[in-house]
Amino acid sequence: MHDSPDPSDRGAELRRAAKLRRRAAALLSGPAATKGPLTRATDALAALQSLALQPETAAQALALLHELQVHQVELELQAQELREARVDLESDLRRYVDLYRLQPTALLTVDVQRVLYEINPAAAKLLGVTSEDAVGRGLDPYFDAPSRQRLAAALLSPKLPPTLALTLRPRNSPACAVQLAIGPDAVADRFLLSMVRAAGPLAPFPGA
Repeated sequence: MHDSPDPSDRGAELRRAAKLRRRAAALLSGPAATKGPLTRATDALAALQSLALQPETAAQALALLHELQVHQVELELQAQELREARVDLESDLRRYVDLYRLQPTALLTVDVQRVLYEINPAAAKLLGVTSEDAVGRGLDPYFDAPSRQRLAAALLSPKLPPTLALTLRPRNSPACAVQLAIGPDAVADRFLLSMVRAAGPLAPFPGA
């Protein structure tokens, strides 16, 4: 049978470890605290290496060094995962932007107040504006009063209607009937609008 560890020995080991941490922290206090993160990390490593050479603190110092090395590897792996996730997100964003911009159907992204956040060239042509002029402005001026009311009510509705029949008033062009489909956008509280003249079929949203 193996003897059970003496609780007093365990307590002494914990006290030595705590004392070691205080000694290492003391080496990094005072003037060391004003140094940059990299310099402080280098000083901490040097302090632990120095303590590892002393017989009375060697075991605890080596344990702390191993703990720091494991933590460093974890941080490096997390950083690598973040870099890979960023590359994937940027790639997905480029594909979305290209798909949005190149769609032949008029696409607009608005919030519940009908403020335009994005508009593709087909939508800009249908409204008779440039993208630069439209983004950041309200969509209401491009519809007659009844259409504005129906669109506002639809965006506030818990269940989005499949399509809306509206009257569009393009800039510098005669009014025309359009069909509008509403879908949720990737950004919360925004909506993706797909709009065509009433005579044509309603195209699906990108990716549908």
